[in-house]
Amino acid sequence: MSNLRVNFSYPIAVFDTETGGLEPDPVIDWDLTTDVSKPGQKVEGKVKIPAAPILELAAVILDPVSLEEISSFHTYCGPAEGETVVQLLDRCSPEALEVNGFDSGKRREALKTAPSQKAALESWVDWLITNTDSRGRYPKKFIPCGQNVRFDINMLNSSFRRAGIDFQLKSQPLELIGFSMLYFGLPNTGSVARYSLEVVAQALGISIDDAHTALADVRMTAKCLKTYVKAFTSGV
Repeated sequence: MSNLRVNFSYPIAVFDTETGGLEPDPVIDWDLTTDVSKPGQKVEGKVKIPAAPILELAAVILDPVSLEEISSFHTYCGPAEGETVVQLLDRCSPEALEVNGFDSGKRREALKTAPSQKAALESWVDWLITNTDSRGRYPKKFIPCGQNVRFDINMLNSSFRRAGIDFQLKSQPLELIGFSMLYFGLPNTGSVARYSLEVVAQALGISIDDAHTALADVRMTAKCLKTYVKAFTSGV
């Protein structure tokens, strides 16, 4: 991969979140008996499903020419001020915690000493801005990238708004699933049963150790992206 040369306009930020559920915003059960035809009318409701907290966040910055890793970031996101780990995880779905390993063990323990979600997000934004302008070549711009990256973008943007952080991910992203569909739709590339990250990584001969941990998934995604780009630029 060291000889790979492409020409993306900006560095690529590959990122992944491990969350306590699928809802970026609270699901509200509204009182639909209220007349909502008048602007400013107060409507009452109750939270049916709370917004899923981000429990882990990781990212790498890739050089826009070589796609080599420039910098990496990883953090767990712990309880808010005055909140316990138990209370944090009570806002999560058991199914999500089982998948990403926060239901027990070392990953759950890591939340006890982790920064709050707000502090973790602020650190990530600072890192992201710094490392997409570290050489003075880029005007603090980057291309978002990930596996099912719209989910992560929606989760992060909603979390930024709730935390009062003046930052939003707005750029058009690179979606790895699209690259996977194109690559495995070409002749002589074999086929896969589905386009999940673990399945395509295995098909490409990329290690899936520590899958569903954020930094491992990010680096797995970056390796898949580099494999696809190399194939597309050199001929499969």
